[in-house]
Amino acid sequence: MLAVLQSGDGKAKASALFQYRLLQALVLAKRYHEAVCLGSERQPGQPGPGAWDGLVVESLHQLGRYDEALARIDAVLACGEDPILRCERVRLLLAADRRQEAIASLDQLQPGIKAILSGPALELALEVWSRRHLLDFIDQSGPPVRHIGQVAEARLRCLAALGRSDDVLAMVDPGRHVIESYPSSTQDPQFLAALCREVSALGSLVDDPEGYTTRGGQQSSRILENAPPAMMDLLEQCRREVERYAAMLSAHDPVALSRPQNPSIEAWAVVLRKGGHQLPHYHPNGWLSGVFYVAVPTVRAQSGALRIGLPPPTGETMPWDEQNVMPEPGKLVLFPSMLRHATDDNKTNAHRISIAFDVVP
Repeated sequence: MLAVLQSGDGKAKASALFQYRLLQALVLAKRYHEAVCLGSERQPGQPGPGAWDGLVVESLHQLGRYDEALARIDAVLACGEDPILRCERVRLLLAADRRQEAIASLDQLQPGIKAILSGPALELALEVWSRRHLLDFIDQSGPPVRHIGQVAEARLRCLAALGRSDDVLAMVDPGRHVIESYPSSTQDPQFLAALCREVSALGSLVDDPEGYTTRGGQQSSRILENAPPAMMDLLEQCRREVERYAAMLSAHDPVALSRPQNPSIEAWAVVLRKGGHQLPHYHPNGWLSGVFYVAVPTVRAQSGALRIGLPPPTGETMPWDEQNVMPEPGKLVLFPSMLRHATDDNKTNAHRISIAFDVVP
């Protein structure tokens, strides 16, 4: 995309829309210095196409130039209210280790469309706001476009803390929303063997990657559209299973209602050695999460079991029983991304290989 834009004719390059598309492309390519140079040609708050100021602020944030990013946000807000950038201001203040200012900025947020309270700002709100206040804020803000899992998980914690167990179960219930299936075309041993080979050959596998929950194993970066043939076949089958999952839900089921309109799948591979496991976590950006088991050690004493529906680290009691799913080659597990989950240790010498994915906007 960037190359196509840069090869455009002079008249096109002079247009505001072209400049905006170029700015988008530079940010997507992580060429943040160039993005800041281009973005700084327009004054903060100047009318124009798209979220120009947001892209400039994001680039400055990625470069660690927090004061400049905050100055641009403040200049935009002086021209008129921008709820997205006001929420971004909280995130930047936290990144700059200016916690008290972040709290003061958080209190200036007003409920708005598309659940603008997300990311680090939402984590801060969980820490400093009352559960009643935060629940009201989320409910008045409407359905999120991004951070679907994070906003839903925060709402669950508020409901649980307020003792509204029936509302929690109406929103999500592992007994109802955790589904196991065995896609027919994935049961072929040759197909599973091909997947094993393709996972082993991934150059992006990293031991215990920083910032992730894999311990005692390896995790890959995202499996993209140029994935090897068996993985591409698997991802297509997972898409079909996601459609079947959605079709099984009632039209009024809150999980069904929160499904993104234009979903895509982000997938990655996980290889756990003996003693390897996944720490408790949930997937903040996802609507639905899945795990497909490629190779599994001989099952022994719950070795490598997937535990879904864990309580939050802050101790809210959830009104459901934890679901324990035993891994089997060829099994696919689907569950809402808001549900916290972890795995037991792999207690064998054989590797436990899986491909996990999120359904995201």
